[in-house]
Amino acid sequence: MGASPDELDRETAFRIFPIAHQYDMQLVVLWCEKAFERSQLDLWPSDPIASSKVLSYPGLVQCLALADDKQYDSMVQSSLTQLIKPGSFAENIHGALASPHLGMLMDGLRPDTKDRIIRKLVGLPADHKVGGSSTQL
Repeated sequence: MGASPDELDRETAFRIFPIAHQYDMQLVVLWCEKAFERSQLDLWPSDPIASSKVLSYPGLVQCLALADDKQYDSMVQSSLTQLIKPGSFAENIHGALASPHLGMLMDGLRPDTKDRIIRKLVGLPADHKVGGSSTQL
């Protein structure tokens, strides 16, 4: 893993996070989370990769999907913060949904995570709730 937890890169963190999480290795999980936070995760790699490698690339949507699958909420929130940052949100979401591979990962997110993304997409605060009365059409 390297000489120090601070040197853990996102590629290594992406590979070891599921194992550390499965075996409840909280310190290693924390190292992985910090590696993701230190990295500015990108939607696409700077160099082209084969479509077969897209799901294993430690990009923004892949890290979000991994954290969401493991229900590791602090890492989900960190990934969502990067995904929905001002200025690139619409581009990130459109790019992710337009890709067959990333779109598949987005489709597999938990309903709560999808709700957060949708609320941001339509400009609602994350905690917005509709009032007590319902309207029938």
